[in-house]
Amino acid sequence: MQYDFFKSFDPISLLVQAPGILVAHPGFPASTVKALIDYAKANPEKVTYGSAGAGSSGHLSGLLFSQMAGVRMTVVQYKGGGPLTNDIMGGHVDIVFGSFPLWEQYVRSGKLKAISVLSRERVPQFPDLAAASETVPGFEAKTWFGLLAPAGTPKEIVARLNREVARALGDSQIKERLISRGFNIVASSSESFAAFLRQESDISGRLVRDAGIKPE
Repeated sequence: MQYDFFKSFDPISLLVQAPGILVAHPGFPASTVKALIDYAKANPEKVTYGSAGAGSSGHLSGLLFSQMAGVRMTVVQYKGGGPLTNDIMGGHVDIVFGSFPLWEQYVRSGKLKAISVLSRERVPQFPDLAAASETVPGFEAKTWFGLLAPAGTPKEIVARLNREVARALGDSQIKERLISRGFNIVASSSESFAAFLRQESDISGRLVRDAGIKPE
């Protein structure tokens, strides 16, 4: 990319976050994180995890998990989520590190099985589903959405947008709808969103550099 992200945008607010979820084809032999790690260690690079594209959140989550769990798995890259979804349900790929709001429906329908939620704690939607951090301390993968403006946007406009975002996300109907889909409402300040972006960039940047991922 021929621009500096942090110089090109002004953060307004981190809107919502959602935990990740680790799902598998029902025929995959492991059903817990510990069983997955044991199986992957006994079968280096045999476990395949699908990714919607090089450098995608699912790809980076798989890399981080592999590093922290001390396993070697094989990533299978797809051109988007549609082909990935078809292939894991068809058993052509073993597991996917995905977004809870996206994959919950497939788990509830029995088309896929959930191995763990990727938040620091268990979630109310699946209270019996263990968090990956219970086995791999400190591991977390999440989906988030934020609002930014072009760099140089007047500060009073950024502040006004921040206030309106907080007001909208505080609406009872909007809150209920988002929470029912697995999202946690944040509605942060612009300053805390800027710090969050720096932290996420540092983590993702290290993974990209370590894995030698190049733009496609």
